[in-house]
Amino acid sequence: MRDEIALKELYYQVLKTCFAYEIHMEPGMTFIDMWKALIVKMDDQTKAVLKARLQEDVQEKRGTTFEKMLVLLERQEKSLKESRKQIG
Repeated sequence: MRDEIALKELYYQVLKTCFAYEIHMEPGMTFIDMWKALIVKMDDQTKAVLKARLQEDVQEKRGTTFEKMLVLLERQEKSLKESRKQIG
């Protein structure tokens, strides 16, 4: 039950944050789609904080959604680092 509540809170936090970053839900858009759009727009410091929190959630075995979010965030960070290497 506690994990369900955490997941609901996470959903609403991501939804509010997307709105703040002017990312709007489109028909057929899933929670993970919102997360993918959001992590592209976030600054590095925010990503670092979220990554640490997601790592805690994964360690506490809160569910696969947290794991997916962490994997996507890490992939996006890796991709960004590679593109920065190519440019610089």
